[in-house]
Amino acid sequence: MKINAFLEEDLLKSSGMVFGASLVGSIILLVSNIVLSKRFGPESFGNYKTVVSLFLFLPALIEFGAGTTLTKYIAEFSDKRTHFEHKKVRRCKLCQKLLINRCKK
Repeated sequence: MKINAFLEEDLLKSSGMVFGASLVGSIILLVSNIVLSKRFGPESFGNYKTVVSLFLFLPALIEFGAGTTLTKYIAEFSDKRTHFEHKKVRRCKLCQKLLINRCKK
């Protein structure tokens, strides 16, 4: 019974910390949006938010979960695959990183 109480207390504490950090981040974002909108004006602020949204969305679209998939693939099949296939996977990951960096410029 003591273990369950400890786990629940630890879980609540951890959840509270995550919630608090998320709340503080949201408040900072709200305040910065208000300040930037007054500073830039409606049209410039709209342009700014469009560019920010695009640059936050593009890497997710380009990567499309390949990083976690390749990590899982290597961990799962590392003893069953040859060195050549690992080299192909690493080369694919390198090409993907180069494409993402190219798109950011």
